[in-house]
Amino acid sequence: RSREEDLFLWHAVAVTYRGVIAEATGDGERARKQMLEGLDLFANTRSRLTLVMMNILCAEALYRLGDNDEAFRRLEVAEAEMHARQEGLLGPDIWRVRGRLLDRQGARAAAETAYRQAIERAQAQRALSLELRAALDLYELRADDRRAEQGRDLLAGVLARFTQGSGRSKPCV
Repeated sequence: RSREEDLFLWHAVAVTYRGVIAEATGDGERARKQMLEGLDLFANTRSRLTLVMMNILCAEALYRLGDNDEAFRRLEVAEAEMHARQEGLLGPDIWRVRGRLLDRQGARAAAETAYRQAIERAQAQRALSLELRAALDLYELRADDRRAEQGRDLLAGVLARFTQGSGRSKPCV
């Protein structure tokens, strides 16, 4: 419909997101094709709107599909765009997904560094949900390395700051 209404930018976004959804529903072949087609269409719009977020979402989906090289490329695009626009909102997720990719490649120390950087960036932004995502991944890495207690302590500290719905008076950050 967006294409019919001469809203090509939103058509490109929709194609990209359809690819992300296809990955989530188990259609990996269609997912990769649609994500890359949507990102290519989006590049033709010359818009930068949502480019960081779309590349991070695609990188994470490509990670789940096992396409490490393309996932790393998407993170590089996202990071370059983030720096060019001085837009760090989803920056922690760049490093979190990078950590997953590095872990898969066996670069465990580099993965831990990436997760720590994601946590630090999330803390600087007071983005508790992004910090939790990175802390969960770091916990899993440490648990695999028989350091679950270290990971659990970090995770407990993050979870303790989630207070909404807990009956505690301090508002959720």
